[in-house]
Amino acid sequence: MRKQITRHAKTMQSKSTRCKVTETGIEGLYQVLSPSGNTYFSDLNSNTCTCDWHLYHKGTSCSHLMAAQTYAHQQESGRRMSFWTTEDDALRQHRPIAPMADVWATSRVAA
Repeated sequence: MRKQITRHAKTMQSKSTRCKVTETGIEGLYQVLSPSGNTYFSDLNSNTCTCDWHLYHKGTSCSHLMAAQTYAHQQESGRRMSFWTTEDDALRQHRPIAPMADVWATSRVAA
C-alpha cells in the first residue's frame, strides 16, 4: 500500500503550476524556482527534492517534483499531467496512468 500524501494532490498540483522549471543538463535533474523565490533541485530518477517538505516527508511528492515531472513529460510527449491522491481517482480519468511516490499522475493532450 502506498503512503498516503498528507496534502491533497490537487493542492500540490496547483502549487506546482506556479514553479519555474529549467533543465540542468544532467539527465533527470531539474532546477525548480518556487514562487517564494527559493531554488530547489528535483531529481526524477530518485524522486527526491532538496526542499524542506521532501526532507521531512521522505517518500512523498512535493510540488517541486510535480512541476519537474510535468515539465519533463510535456517536453518529451507534448502532453500535460494531472495528479490524483488515489488510484481510483486516476482510473476515473480514462487516461494513461503513471504512479509516483505517493500520488498517481494521468496524462492528457496539452491545450
